[in-house]
Amino acid sequence: MGKKRSVVYGLGTTRSQHWGQWMGGTVREQERRQRPEAGQGRVRSKSACLPVGVLLLVLSLGLPSFLPNAVADDVDGCTKESLVALGDTPMRGEAFLCIDPHGVRAELHVRALTPGDAYTVWFFYIDDPSQCATPGQCGPGDAAPPGQCEGPLDLRGFNPVEVVGRLDSAVAPRSKVNFAGRVRGLRLSSGSQVWLFIAAHGKAETSDNRARARQLLTPEDPALGAPQLGNCVDGVGPMSAALAIFNIP
Repeated sequence: MGKKRSVVYGLGTTRSQHWGQWMGGTVREQERRQRPEAGQGRVRSKSACLPVGVLLLVLSLGLPSFLPNAVADDVDGCTKESLVALGDTPMRGEAFLCIDPHGVRAELHVRALTPGDAYTVWFFYIDDPSQCATPGQCGPGDAAPPGQCEGPLDLRGFNPVEVVGRLDSAVAPRSKVNFAGRVRGLRLSSGSQVWLFIAAHGKAETSDNRARARQLLTPEDPALGAPQLGNCVDGVGPMSAALAIFNIP
């Protein structure tokens, strides 16, 4: 697969905010310190911008030229990145992104998990970051519209620039867990970006199987699609735990 350029950032963890808000200002602020001119580009007009949304994930970064090279795994041809813990979580480990003619697979070898807690791993694909509301600096509004719990929304004109899906999940039996997933037939465009994001859902439910299923199968964030991806009664459940980012040459 060759060398990839990749970068990871540490982000805050506050349950009262949506995932996209967690991943918001901190990333842009760090980029400004490293590259002062970042964020000074012209923003699209309001008519071309989607409303500032919320998502887990999502994306508040440019694709600057200072991104360091990733390290290629010389065993199976995958690209390897160290996971970066978000906020004050102790999580650490390695993430692998593997591309072949059959599709894409990813593995995460994660340590310092809390036994008995539920975790989900999310695969974000941003095909063309230049199409974000601020070109090259994707933000929460590029992921999901706000107001999912405030009444009916007209989403006929909303077409997010990134795609997200669950890669794997587990109730940690011990402090070390290997996560993995495969998407057969997936193609990654040159210049695109992949995020591997771990969300921590807290102590796994033991008496409510519906709640446990939500912890393991959904982001538990209504902004991503109420009521199935998160319900308005429970609100936002998980916290950001760790992240690895891969840029596709």
